[in-house]
Amino acid sequence: MRGTSHNLSLFVIGLQPPSGIEFDAFLISAESHAAICVNSNKPFVRLHFSILHEIAHLLFDRDKGCEIDTWPENLYAEKIKHQDQPEFIANKFAQFFLIPYQWAMESAKRWPHINVNNAQGMLNEAQTSRSVMVNAICDFLRNERWGEYNSMSWALYREIEETLDEKHINSGKANFIEDIILGNRRHLLDTLNKNKDAYSHEIIGWIRNTLQLI
Repeated sequence: MRGTSHNLSLFVIGLQPPSGIEFDAFLISAESHAAICVNSNKPFVRLHFSILHEIAHLLFDRDKGCEIDTWPENLYAEKIKHQDQPEFIANKFAQFFLIPYQWAMESAKRWPHINVNNAQGMLNEAQTSRSVMVNAICDFLRNERWGEYNSMSWALYREIEETLDEKHINSGKANFIEDIILGNRRHLLDTLNKNKDAYSHEIIGWIRNTLQLI
């Protein structure tokens, strides 16, 4: 993840959302340039997943509109509706970027037996949240036990979550996200200062206000 944003010429911009506005992250792009705006109030470990989710949209959905009002439960349905597929794919892209497919499959095969040190090590190395691991294991168990649940109710999710909780397996940390946000902020400020004569005072002020670079 550390090199991904650089290779894609991608900025990550931290924003404080206005009152009444709730979001984790969203993508803005123009021609070959793109930026992901993230909610600075969210935990870094959550933003790690959200940034990868938006990178998936950048790679696969850049030239088409995406449904933004997808209900979370729609992403656990037996059949994913067409309008929900971009969100589903973006979630799975981020999920398996962080928790490898092979690891999740092997863990599901051994379930409910799980190597605590191995699982905790995976979360620490991936710098991701426990909920990402829960979903990764859930993907394989739901196929094996579909008849038991009939549909993807939250019962299976809770079962996995409670097992990890009982074994004191906790989310990793993703403090490097803060370094990316602060580094991008400094770069944007430097770029504005170097090019301030190319734009009117009003335009520079608008950019600073919009991106909260004050």
